[in-house]
Amino acid sequence: MFRWSMSFLGDSMKNIFIKIIVVVLVIALIVGVYFIKQSVVSNNIDTDSIDLSSNKKAVKMINFVAPDCVACYKMEGLMQEIMEEYKEIAQIYQVDVMENQQYANAYNIMYTPTQIFFDEDGNEIERHEGFIGKKDLVEKLADLGVKK
Repeated sequence: MFRWSMSFLGDSMKNIFIKIIVVVLVIALIVGVYFIKQSVVSNNIDTDSIDLSSNKKAVKMINFVAPDCVACYKMEGLMQEIMEEYKEIAQIYQVDVMENQQYANAYNIMYTPTQIFFDEDGNEIERHEGFIGKKDLVEKLADLGVKK
């Protein structure tokens, strides 16, 4: 059986080689987290525009996300689609809990992503914690009376 070995390197060279590998892996991790954070954070709305008590009678939903949340990253594309498709008939927001801790505290957000659904009068009627697929999200909005 073939076994890979670094026996051709001296002990000091092995230590240097291992240190280089560790540094490269740490840099790759930092760069990966940075790009994930930029992707999730860049599409958040201006939280000043959230008005759950507005005169506009529409079902509302807030999706709470965090920059280091893998499920949030996976939901990013579908949330953008939902926000675009339903912009005339529902108010759908996305809020970064790290940048807007007042909202996270006000709604007692413990996990991300968390979706909170509100009725037409701004009263919380349901919440979901974790990833939710587009089909399930569309069904949930339909159950609340939002029809495309």
